[in-house]
Amino acid sequence: MQENKLFTRRLTIQESDAETKLVTILNDWLSNDLMLYSYLVRTHIEDKKITSYTVQVCVSQVDRYNTILKQEAILAIADCIYKDNQEYVIGYGQPPLDVMCEVFEPLVNKLSQEMASQWNVPFEDMKQMCYLCMITLYRKGYYVHKNLLTRTLVNYILVSMRKEYRQKPENYPGDLSLDATIKGTDTPLLSVVEDVRQTELLKEIEEREWREQRTRDRRDLVISKIGERRYEDLVLKVKTGTLSGTDRTCMFRLGRKLRGKLKDE
Repeated sequence: MQENKLFTRRLTIQESDAETKLVTILNDWLSNDLMLYSYLVRTHIEDKKITSYTVQVCVSQVDRYNTILKQEAILAIADCIYKDNQEYVIGYGQPPLDVMCEVFEPLVNKLSQEMASQWNVPFEDMKQMCYLCMITLYRKGYYVHKNLLTRTLVNYILVSMRKEYRQKPENYPGDLSLDATIKGTDTPLLSVVEDVRQTELLKEIEEREWREQRTRDRRDLVISKIGERRYEDLVLKVKTGTLSGTDRTCMFRLGRKLRGKLKDE
């Protein structure tokens, strides 16, 4: 399958503009697009009143993954905004399930490998669990994304473990029963153990995702300054130890700009 590289754009629309010229704003904003991969509409609420909307659209570099007609998306976005819904996410569109399964295959493989190693479960079994979670989320009407799928998979594993252990209490060491409640409360000990484990896992996953995203952002920032060809040339020279004086000067200046940019953020 082809890599699904997404180009993401966001537009903030004030509530006052949404009432009078919403469709015009969206048409102008998406004037260069015919098809979209997905869209998402969020509200910004202050003092229980909607002040603005953020519209996010993604376009895939793989044309056949872009399955949503621009005009259909504009009408759907306008419709959900005009309904004056007070929810945080008020509308979205995503590809059909068969396209989603193909697009998410690299993520499914990565998550399955990590979780299979973490929980000592065969890779193929974990992969089936991951697809099951994704399909369930999709059919229940969720906007499927990496963090949601990861959290759902972790919860699914924990629930499966709980059922297995309850059926086989002899698997627990000694006389300790994790189904027993904590003294003085009605809270099962197992739920506490799972909550702690889940929190640790999700924190580890989110921190790794944050580092990976930070690296990608820095790479994109450098490429925006010098171009992808020059960037790849510098990376190769760093790896082979063949940097020239000009190259080092370029990298020094880039580093200074990068530090300044990150400081501003």
